[in-house]
Amino acid sequence: MLTVIASFGGVAVIVGGILILGGRVTTGKLFITLGAGVGIFGMVLGLATGLVQGWGLVFSAMAVFATGQTLGWVGIFLSIFARLIAKK
Repeated sequence: MLTVIASFGGVAVIVGGILILGGRVTTGKLFITLGAGVGIFGMVLGLATGLVQGWGLVFSAMAVFATGQTLGWVGIFLSIFARLIAKK
């Protein structure tokens, strides 16, 4: 279920970028913020799950990266960067 929500988060960021390109900066920034928020929530939840299971911080972070969420991290950083560029 979280994978589906995170996928929609990525779509929201892409839609936000398209809206910004189309001149709708405020709406685009809103979509980027919502998409990035879902991504951050998913990653924090993954880290918290590892910590609750007793894996420790380093191993939990490695597990999040190993499960294919590296692109999620890159996407979050790029969406934050895009939102900063879109400051108008």
